[in-house]
Amino acid sequence: MTDVFVLYEALWRTLEGLGVAVVYGGLWEEDGDFHPDPWETGKDSPKITISRPYYADPPWPNQHRNRGGSALPPPDLLLELVTLAHEGGHFLSWKERTPRSEWQRYFGAAKKRDQIIAEVPRGGSTDEYNDRLRAAMQSSLRAEQIELILTEEALAWRIAQELLAGVGFDDFEYYEAAMRKGLHCHRYRLGLDELWPEDRASNGGAA
Repeated sequence: MTDVFVLYEALWRTLEGLGVAVVYGGLWEEDGDFHPDPWETGKDSPKITISRPYYADPPWPNQHRNRGGSALPPPDLLLELVTLAHEGGHFLSWKERTPRSEWQRYFGAAKKRDQIIAEVPRGGSTDEYNDRLRAAMQSSLRAEQIELILTEEALAWRIAQELLAGVGFDDFEYYEAAMRKGLHCHRYRLGLDELWPEDRASNGGAA
């Protein structure tokens, strides 16, 4: 496979050319995020954020952290590349692949999910928190809303594969594993799947 950063930069520039701003964010719980109007101006201003603690200042994209992150390992560019493609999938779903009215229904469901996450108390163990969160999802989200979230996630991953192939990425074994884990994590958080054994082994039960 071509050097990962070459592919990373090519995809970043491709997405910018399609009309979405791409930035780093340092305090994100998720690997990445897409929002069509992050400042809630009422106007389309799509933005993708890639999570990187202690990210270096522009020019972006880059391969570095700032000096505050000198004790951390280098950024995982392969993970960030696949995350960028997945968030690009959400962007293209919003831009052209999903009817806008349907996408807005999904986005309403996603905002409701995020509101639930914000309201669930974080005390106790990770397992106890996850149990509360999953129960809240099941009691507060309608089946239609859960299906909208899962449908959009699956589409974003399919578009991600197209974007990766378009810049010459060929490690689709890595992509498939990332896709399976990503969809599983959503299903787990929504109260549909149980933890996989490797989830508990790798992170003490967090998903």
